[in-house]
Amino acid sequence: MRDDLVFDIGMYDGADTAYYLRLGLRVVAVEADPELCELGRVRFSDAIAGGRLTIVHRAIVGDAEANRTVTLWVNPNNREWNTAAGTPAASRHATGRVDVPTISLVSLFAEHGVPLYLKVDIEGMDRVCAEAIDPGDRPRFVSLELCDEEIVNVLAGKGYRRFKCIRQADLVGLREGMIPLESLSPVSRWLVRRPASLKRKVVRLVRGKEAARAKKIVRLPDGGEWMFGRTSSGAFGEAGCGGGADGPWMSIEEFGRAWRPWREAMERVGESWPHWFDIHAAE
Repeated sequence: MRDDLVFDIGMYDGADTAYYLRLGLRVVAVEADPELCELGRVRFSDAIAGGRLTIVHRAIVGDAEANRTVTLWVNPNNREWNTAAGTPAASRHATGRVDVPTISLVSLFAEHGVPLYLKVDIEGMDRVCAEAIDPGDRPRFVSLELCDEEIVNVLAGKGYRRFKCIRQADLVGLREGMIPLESLSPVSRWLVRRPASLKRKVVRLVRGKEAARAKKIVRLPDGGEWMFGRTSSGAFGEAGCGGGADGPWMSIEEFGRAWRPWREAMERVGESWPHWFDIHAAE
């Protein structure tokens, strides 16, 4: 494992890559969308020239599907929802498509080394990365989108014993005893009880206004500050390494108890639930 290396799987607009570079880490950023790759090459030209950043234009797949091409369904109105998983519906009514070369996580590790931290956000394909981790040679820290609860058991099977669940709307870590509706902002509490059509309109409006507003401001290990914007995954690791994600580390049993009321609330509200979560894992 390389203590100065981070993998940003799903670079998107580069918000996370910028944070990792600010920490003085080397970054391998993987992005399937060719337009986002080109924007990243322009934005981070100095880091690329200095050997601190490598941008890889590939879609992550399992070993059996590697070194082929796959269809990336593109949503031009919100490229956060681009996906190589399934159909256009998986990208919330994508209107475009592009064929993208593929690569496996195993191949990336073999070429660039096993990173200190593996961040994954690739719309429905996160579990592929979790399943590819070698328990005997794994990143110290991992974060993935919690779109499939079984992914926590997969990570536990790879040897991870500590977990945090981070609400991505405000980068708050869930704790045992947090009650979903009471833990939401007044606007969110109002929103979850409204009809689905109104929720979609409000969410689009709020996201547009929040695009330039920070979700959270944190102090960096060197004493500086960093503002996490709407598209940021947030801090990772321990307090002295990556800033430390919010909330306590939990055992898998403690995670289950903290997550249960949120899962039940999501099931009641359905697709219009206004929040999403990342699961962080550590050795």
